[in-house]
Amino acid sequence: NPPFRSAQLGVSAISCPNAATNFNIATCTEKIIDTAGADRSWITSDGAHVYISYHDAGNSSLIHVQRSDDDGVTWHQVGDPVVGQDGATGNATFNNTQGNIVADPVTHDVYDIYVAGQAGIQKGTSAAFNNVYVSHSNDMGRSWTATLVFHAPLFTALNNVFPALAVDRV
Repeated sequence: NPPFRSAQLGVSAISCPNAATNFNIATCTEKIIDTAGADRSWITSDGAHVYISYHDAGNSSLIHVQRSDDDGVTWHQVGDPVVGQDGATGNATFNNTQGNIVADPVTHDVYDIYVAGQAGIQKGTSAAFNNVYVSHSNDMGRSWTATLVFHAPLFTALNNVFPALAVDRV
């Protein structure tokens, strides 16, 4: 056998009809969602819509989000929680650790959490990210607003492997 010299990172989804009651792998459908050096995928649902977010490890460390409106049979890219967010974009490009994506089943709002260092000071020199951001979408992921929710002194590592986020079902 020739030596294996390449690998392809990516994000895929497997959807199975009636998976909760009748799991049969032969009836499942596999779908490659993205191959852009994607890793650290997270998935959430608000009931009618399924969201998957992932870290673009190959190009920019940005966070991409895709949505399925048919239980994971088809997927389409929606907005990006990092791009177009002024200083938050500058801090997070090539300089973040992504956490989970969460959909609120009541409001159908979507949230994505990530930590980032300060551009020009920490970028490329440290992975001790000192800023916690939460991006919020109230239009099913099409547009996002990033908010700095916590700031610590430089080189304070808030990433703790991955940041975590939850919604309270009131």
